[in-house]
Amino acid sequence: MFHVYLAALGFGGTLLAASLVLGGKDGGSDRGDASDQGDVGNHGDAGDHGGGVEAVWSVARSLRFWTFLFAFGGGVGALLTRTGAASHAVIAVAAVAVGLAAGVVATTVVRATSGGASSAVGAAELAGASGVVVVPITAGGVGKVRVEAKGRAIDLIAETDDEVGLPSGAEVLVVSGSADGRVQVTKAV
Repeated sequence: MFHVYLAALGFGGTLLAASLVLGGKDGGSDRGDASDQGDVGNHGDAGDHGGGVEAVWSVARSLRFWTFLFAFGGGVGALLTRTGAASHAVIAVAAVAVGLAAGVVATTVVRATSGGASSAVGAAELAGASGVVVVPITAGGVGKVRVEAKGRAIDLIAETDDEVGLPSGAEVLVVSGSADGRVQVTKAV
């Protein structure tokens, strides 16, 4: 069994070292996330996986979980086997328990600490922002405006209640946003 524990430690340790060197990004599989799928919209809390069976499967699908399970479980199993501290059955149970705990804790901590900074901008967040018309907005019709938000330019479908349309280049003020990503604008004073 000692060789099995060493192989698990080697595999998990290699993945852990690679994630530290390469930045620890595992393709978003920890979050199941939809952030970065567009500039505007309500993507919900990507880190919220509910409870129960869904939460368990969410953790089990994470590369980070398996990395920590193999690294820590293999390390504990190899250490206890080498010292002869207990029977093979007790060592196996201890190795699996430590690996599971390490995987769950690591995955949970990373999810809890990484969900706060999103570059997605909801249309409702843009109320009060100023912008410029890039595609003319006809009276009662739609056009396109460019608004600066969170350090980048965002082009949005826009409507206006103004009786006269808004030509390209006109400065506008975002009055409100809707769930579908459209914004209501008016001519800036």
